[in-house]
Amino acid sequence: MRSEYRLATLIIEEIERKRISFDKGFLKALEKFSWRVNKPLAYKIAWKSLTSFMLADHLLVINNLGETPLRRKCAFRVAFYLIFRERRRLEEIRRFFGGLLTGRMFSILKNVEKAEKAEELIDIEDKATFLALKYSHPIWLVEELLKVMSPQEVEKMLKSNERPVKWLRLNKFKKIKYGQVIKRLRKSGLTFQADSHLDGVFEVRDIKSSIGALPLVEKGILIPQDKGSVLAVHALGPERGDEIYDACAAPGLKTEYIYELTEGRVHIIAGDLSINRAFEMKKILHKLIEKPVNIDIIILDASKMIIKRDLDKILIDAPCTNSGAIAQDPALRIILQDKKFLYEVVRVQWNILSHIVDAIDFNSLVYSVCSLLPHEGEAHVLKLVKEKGLEVEDVRIPGEGGYTVYGEKYGKVRRLFPHRHRSTGFFIARLVKTRGKLSRLSKYSP
Repeated sequence: MRSEYRLATLIIEEIERKRISFDKGFLKALEKFSWRVNKPLAYKIAWKSLTSFMLADHLLVINNLGETPLRRKCAFRVAFYLIFRERRRLEEIRRFFGGLLTGRMFSILKNVEKAEKAEELIDIEDKATFLALKYSHPIWLVEELLKVMSPQEVEKMLKSNERPVKWLRLNKFKKIKYGQVIKRLRKSGLTFQADSHLDGVFEVRDIKSSIGALPLVEKGILIPQDKGSVLAVHALGPERGDEIYDACAAPGLKTEYIYELTEGRVHIIAGDLSINRAFEMKKILHKLIEKPVNIDIIILDASKMIIKRDLDKILIDAPCTNSGAIAQDPALRIILQDKKFLYEVVRVQWNILSHIVDAIDFNSLVYSVCSLLPHEGEAHVLKLVKEKGLEVEDVRIPGEGGYTVYGEKYGKVRRLFPHRHRSTGFFIARLVKTRGKLSRLSKYSP
């Protein structure tokens, strides 16, 4: 186990040093690790350790060890998880962590070994700080959520982020019968359930290995795509003959779904700022659609791009904090520690939204983000209504209305929450330019 513990430590260190996703941190750590190791086990230990790392850091701080070097601190995070959550014995930790942990750290862990609940380790009255430490979410994020949700709901959601949920969508271009897909999924040993609202969409439960390794996924028959992402396309309501602009399209899964729902009888401008992501999107689309036509992939800055043609619909799945995807990537627990990142993405989002509304003619627009924060959702919609004269239109998809502090009209937007809908946290809004030119509503009805 010594190798697995040390690789887990290195994974967390790479994430914190480089502010990268969990999977990228895992790959970077492997490049530096030469020992024989059970990779899946080290992956799991590092993943789980991040669900309690803030409580581990808190114990270091209150014991005057807050300035501990990062490698040693990451080792302590792993050891804390193993003792507090896995109930491993301190003797085992001493044996496998060698010189990475100091005597004072072992003294802290000896007390942790006696604790049964997080409450025994947190002597803080402030609700936001307490919940943040207990569930390892940035304090500022919890503070913002408590402004729009009850403490009970916030705690349920934070706790639900300890259990990742994956979704798969059937690619109907592959022309495989639904019954055959079900049969092959069962044969794979995967625990899954068909969604009650969306045809051909499956929730994957009890994830034991990489979904990407499934033969059905490798062949493009099933596509890993979150339910919120699928619903954003239904909110758009694509129809045959539409001219559609997918402004932040990579990796292309929404583009493919638009194309699928219209049976390819649509023209899509799929743009992305990154050259690499645009080329990757092209590869993905050719894998999922045998001969995609009428899809123009363009490398562009959505905050500056001008399209000189009337568009029926625009989809803006904007860059965001990804605060709704913490369950899917625990590295976000570290990446989001600095609130400045929120202000940066809010500025980028508004630049994209305001430019597109001012510079492009369109009928309706769907704006979506994988975020729990009103700054990235309701606040932008409010600004679009007040400053740009847009109107909010009911998206007519499953989910809940927006945060009530923003008024009754925000019952027309949709939010998905991890603890209520078993999806990533998602915000979806549909807007139109004038009363005189209402968009065609989505044919989808829950």
